[in-house]
Amino acid sequence: LVEVLSEGKDGLSSPKGLLTALATGFSTLGAAVAHAHGFQWGHILGIMIRVATQAAVYTRVLRMPLPGSCKDSVDIGLITNLFSADLWRFEVFTIFFPYLILTPIHVALSVFLAWVYFVGPACLAALGVVLLFAPLQAKLAKVNAKYRE
Repeated sequence: LVEVLSEGKDGLSSPKGLLTALATGFSTLGAAVAHAHGFQWGHILGIMIRVATQAAVYTRVLRMPLPGSCKDSVDIGLITNLFSADLWRFEVFTIFFPYLILTPIHVALSVFLAWVYFVGPACLAALGVVLLFAPLQAKLAKVNAKYRE
């Protein structure tokens, strides 16, 4: 698309440029729709897993024989709140789990395309910078989680 647009006035009306622009637009639209559907189904699956796990654990807790003093000190609202806070992670896991599989494929494909069509071996330098900053990003995420709690 950049090649066609840099040709000048005639390049804007060329069929190759128009087809490339249309293909780019439709692929972006398709990626947005697929991304939204993936998040929706991941969220629904996470809710189903969370509710099923919460019901199973809650049923088990209600059947446990507790001494008389424990029954008075344990509030049902507290148990429900703890379940909701901890089991919410199932929802987050099911939403983002596909990225554990897709990210290495995406990185490999991006490096391959950058190597073959654009900058050659220099794309490995960019990949190295990204990989060097990954531990820093993990450390900052831990600090952020500490302050969030």
